[in-house]
Amino acid sequence: MTISGITYPDIIDDLLEGLRHPSLIIIRGPAGVGKALFIATLVKDYIEKGRGKAYIINFMISRETSIKYARRHGIDLEKYVHEDKLNIRNIVSIPFSEEGLASLYTALTEAADYVRDGIIVLYPADLAFVGLTLREIVKVIGVIRSIMEDFGSKIVLSFTEHDDEESARVRGIFEAIADFVFRISAEIPEAGVPRRYLTIIKPIGRFMFASRTLELYTEHGTGYRLFSYGILPTYKAEIDLNDKIYTGIKVLDELVDGFIRGTIVAFLGTTGAGKTALLLTLAYKLAEAGERVLYISLEEPAEQLIQALRGLGYSYEDVRENLLIMNINPRAITLHSFFNILLRRIDMFKVSVIVIDGLHALAREFGDETFRVIKDIGYYAKSSKMTLFISELLGERGALPLPPISTIADALIRLVLERINHNYNRLICLEKYRMKSIEPTCKVFKIPLEPSDQPRTCRD
Repeated sequence: MTISGITYPDIIDDLLEGLRHPSLIIIRGPAGVGKALFIATLVKDYIEKGRGKAYIINFMISRETSIKYARRHGIDLEKYVHEDKLNIRNIVSIPFSEEGLASLYTALTEAADYVRDGIIVLYPADLAFVGLTLREIVKVIGVIRSIMEDFGSKIVLSFTEHDDEESARVRGIFEAIADFVFRISAEIPEAGVPRRYLTIIKPIGRFMFASRTLELYTEHGTGYRLFSYGILPTYKAEIDLNDKIYTGIKVLDELVDGFIRGTIVAFLGTTGAGKTALLLTLAYKLAEAGERVLYISLEEPAEQLIQALRGLGYSYEDVRENLLIMNINPRAITLHSFFNILLRRIDMFKVSVIVIDGLHALAREFGDETFRVIKDIGYYAKSSKMTLFISELLGERGALPLPPISTIADALIRLVLERINHNYNRLICLEKYRMKSIEPTCKVFKIPLEPSDQPRTCRD
């Protein structure tokens, strides 16, 4: 499913291959990570797609609790109950006794008769099978298999991960024969937004997206959406080598003789090398020349950057119609919301140039997944003929430990702070430009940056 340029894998159609055949599905994860919401989303989607009925068998959890929890997220399970598309049953006795086992078999049989080729959920399944012997577990598996074969039912088992070996052993038996196994995990930072992820454990080979881990994004009324870090599996980029952007900064314009529109330019440098001052000046000059520029800082507040512009000798008010400066705090977002914010601003502001300052701040929060999203942003920018400028912090001995931005950058520019006795020189070095035959070159520059004396505008 694609909405506003973002691809959302569909739980039923993509993850579960349409759920058209009898299947055993395992959902597992620690307590409190959101397995119940995943099940509510699955049930809602299955019913609303017209695929059939659903039956939830709760162990030690009341029917009212399930309905109330789903309603908090905007999913009305009670409506499906009234429409006779869903039944919810509560089992209060744990089936480690003969009576408990009989109750489980009765519930499974009633569920199969109700849903036929629909879905049956056991939640949480670890309570359903606690204390059972291996012989009893094999018998339960036989009943489940018979239901799948005789009725065409799909069986969903939700397991809470525990530390004890017994629970892991029981779960392992079911996972060995399952058609699908998914794990939900969560990162709960001391400050900031909790992040939930879905890892596809099984089947590994048939999943259509490149990444086996997807971000779970909660949306009221929808439940979970799955965000894949593969937004544009393929893209088209028509590059006109004669369509150049001149930055209005003398040292840059002399270094590259204009950046080709629709390319990705990465600025790398140590602290104090002048990355932010360079990007702010670049953004101002491009906006002054008529480009629509979106400047995103991942480290500094927008008001502070506007003051920094004034310190460089520029008035933000003169270009504010063409320059949007905003700050995004990496601790207050998910990667999904970061891309979503970017798309909304691009659409609202009719952006032609994107500047992302401080990529390393995003990488500290999200690690390697950061590069996947930046890669997707780059592809999106190229397909829309937007030019993307990115800055990344370098340590004294090279880049911070994140995937190299150079693999997607068309132009790579390093800013160097060189100490000479008691003084410092700033150098700007062009290390590569895929679209041009330019030898690696370094030039000295100073802040504030000297304006270009080239008479050409950005669209000359």
